Amino acid sequence: MCRGLVASVKRFPGSENWYACYKVPTGQVDFKGRPVFRRLQRSTGVSDRGRALQLAITHERAAVLVAEKRWSEQSAHRFLTEINAISGVAVTQVQQTDQFIQNWLQAKKRTAAPKTWSNIKSVVDDFREWLGPRKTGPLLDITPRQIAEFRDAELAAGKAGTTINKALSFLGQLFDEAVMQGALEKNPARGLRVKGAKKRAQKRLPFTFEQFRELVRRTGPGEKGTHGGKTHPDWQTFLVVTGYTGGRQQEVARLTWDRVDFSEKKIGLVRTKTGGEVHWIPMHASLLKHLELRSKRRNPKSDAGFVMPGFANSEERILSKIFRETILPRIGISQPYAERTDEKGVGRKLAAYSIHSLRHSLPTWLNDAGVPEMMRMRIVGHEDEDVSRGYTHTEFQQAARELNKIPNL
Repeated sequence: MCRGLVASVKRFPGSENWYACYKVPTGQVDFKGRPVFRRLQRSTGVSDRGRALQLAITHERAAVLVAEKRWSEQSAHRFLTEINAISGVAVTQVQQTDQFIQNWLQAKKRTAAPKTWSNIKSVVDDFREWLGPRKTGPLLDITPRQIAEFRDAELAAGKAGTTINKALSFLGQLFDEAVMQGALEKNPARGLRVKGAKKRAQKRLPFTFEQFRELVRRTGPGEKGTHGGKTHPDWQTFLVVTGYTGGRQQEVARLTWDRVDFSEKKIGLVRTKTGGEVHWIPMHASLLKHLELRSKRRNPKSDAGFVMPGFANSEERILSKIFRETILPRIGISQPYAERTDEKGVGRKLAAYSIHSLRHSLPTWLNDAGVPEMMRMRIVGHEDEDVSRGYTHTEFQQAARELNKIPNL
């Protein structure tokens, strides 16, 4: 056992490296208002006892500064310098929790829709207030245990499970950014949800890939609708693009040819919820082939640059109605648009399948193909809509490989 209030080291039988024993703040204070500490034991990764003890002392000194609210950028710089000098390991960045949160909020404000940003800020501000003095500590100190305690505190305050799960989703976005910047190894908010929370009544169902394939086939040239009329030629392209990008209805309908890059095999959708940022997605082989054929038949004099000129200026509700009434029945899906559980429309339950179901479908197919969650989010743009940072070349190529795990049409 590690005892006392001074940093020390110990070595377990059979272990080559020394373990540092030092105190860290719990975020609580005693009856005199003094910080309460607990003992922590971690491997130093070094076999020299003197260097290990120096590491333990350095970590404890940093923990005391955090507890006394004296942690600063200068403190972080000194901490890194000492760790580097003692261990020989080049540590490049230890970020202060609150500073990282503030920077993330500022970046999010530039890309998120005003209402979305307001909701995110409200959640993050609640989390910062709950952290208290711990928010001035290193970002590395944020653990799944702390996020779980925040979740439980919100439950104890009487908040609904669905509200808390939404808050945890926003925190997931925050810490995803920390992971992608290399400030954290894992996202401490992932997987922590209020189990059994009532699901939203309007949740859409995804299409199976076979249903998607049949939708594409039944909207091809020469296909007739359920009432005998010809299918608009833009429908098949609309479905192929939506299915393989997970784009929202208007993002796809207003796609322009200048955002279809055949040489780089990527497509850019103007996000409707992030202030017009362009989200570039690698093109699946089937999507690439379809658009190449479509481009050979285009008429630049009349299409005004739109890939689907017939849909570019159509009202969203009109396309939704046509899809529901004439397209879905072709694959055996007939359903009312919505049901209302009372006269005021409270608890309104939307139809299970809609155009938006395709946005739910792509991440489902990617998951079935074994694509990791982080990459699914990057491809579809779910949860992480700060698209301005873009992909690195390596990440984009990886996304292309993952996307092409989905079958061809």
